[in-house]
Amino acid sequence: MPGTATPDYRPGDKVRVLVDEPYATELAEGDIVTVIEQRTKVEQGEEVEVVAVSTNHGNRWLGLDVVEPFRDDYKPAEPDELIDAQFRALLESDEELTRWASDADTTLGAEDEKVPGQLTPEQFDGLTSLPGKENRFRATDYAGDVLDVYYAERECADHGRESAFVFDINDGDDVVVIPAGSVGPLIAFLLDRARFSKRPR
Repeated sequence: MPGTATPDYRPGDKVRVLVDEPYATELAEGDIVTVIEQRTKVEQGEEVEVVAVSTNHGNRWLGLDVVEPFRDDYKPAEPDELIDAQFRALLESDEELTRWASDADTTLGAEDEKVPGQLTPEQFDGLTSLPGKENRFRATDYAGDVLDVYYAERECADHGRESAFVFDINDGDDVVVIPAGSVGPLIAFLLDRARFSKRPR
């Protein structure tokens, strides 16, 4: 489009892929990848702006028409003592809410050795990753290392299904498995540190 400025990507910028298998790559729509460099290439006698991106399958070249800037606009709320006090008063006014808050606090603050439900090798063998983008989270860093987090399930005689999250780096043989019921402390840790990292100077 005439008059439209060409995006200027720098190494380390994140871009979102807009289509499946762009430029004959293995990428899928919605993938977030990291820019390595941007340069001008000559294709069929015409100059074309392209970016090299780091993927799970190595570095790939993409045209600017199949990517868009990705920015994480998530901003955790700043702690507010007044709101916290009002929330505590609300919880304390109801016995069931008080019990729920106490259980949640115990679970989120539990130490690793006290968290129940660690998977046994037998349970791990029965886990199967579910298909679909909603059951997989993928992140690629500037060096091309890829973290995959899969949601997996197994049949369970007691409650029908048993689930867990499988953390894998670079399709390695060694993975970390966290039972779905024990993932609360990890979520609490990530949110707490994200909030802490955005504190004012």
